[in-house]
Amino acid sequence: MHNEPSAITQFKQLLEADDKLLNSHYVEDFLARGLRKHIEDFRPLIDRMLLSEIKEVRQAGGRLACLARLYHTELDDLSEAAMSGDPACRLGAAEVASQNLTNTNCRPWCEAALIRFFSDDDGDRVLISEL
Repeated sequence: MHNEPSAITQFKQLLEADDKLLNSHYVEDFLARGLRKHIEDFRPLIDRMLLSEIKEVRQAGGRLACLARLYHTELDDLSEAAMSGDPACRLGAAEVASQNLTNTNCRPWCEAALIRFFSDDDGDRVLISEL
């Protein structure tokens, strides 16, 4: 028997400790799997990830923010935070756009995001070349 509300509460309590925990692929996977149903619970964590001092956490936050937008079209502000964030956030956003381009439901958003990223440069390299 599963108790989703309790599991989510305990998960969020665990993550209050340190941003280093947000760098785990298990955390990203748990969040990604629950985005459709539990975005209200996970949005504060994604916002926190986008602002983390840890580059890899910001990149994962970018992925999760844009994945959440693909599931919830009203979350343009969340994907925009990733797409206008630092290079790590933008790279995470670009990863989601490139991986979902062939999904017909996601294609318009992915195309617009990728077009935007083609001219995105971070100093001496073009962001999209990292994909």
